[in-house]
Amino acid sequence: MANAYRGEVALEYEGETYTMVLDFNAMCEFEDLTGTRWQDMEAVMENGEARMNDLRALMLACLRDRHPDMDARMAGRIFSQNIDAFQRAVTAANPEADAGNANRPARRTGRK
Repeated sequence: MANAYRGEVALEYEGETYTMVLDFNAMCEFEDLTGTRWQDMEAVMENGEARMNDLRALMLACLRDRHPDMDARMAGRIFSQNIDAFQRAVTAANPEADAGNANRPARRTGRK
């Protein structure tokens, strides 16, 4: 069962459930697979300019925690059926970000 508070998301593909885990290890594995820094990938994803190979590599890295025998082609198939997977995982891993400014302390302006 996926634990949303740990960046885990359950994905369905052809009647099977897979769990992707977007954590530090997945980010490191993504960097190993692609040679791309995780921070650079985040920026590219936000701009909607991500390369398909990088998205598939990220999905593979996120699936391997729970599915160590996962290969790139299967990761691509699962991603094709769960195109919002990364958005869901990022939201799960950072629930405060989804809440906007609600949990952020008020900013001091220096005025009284």
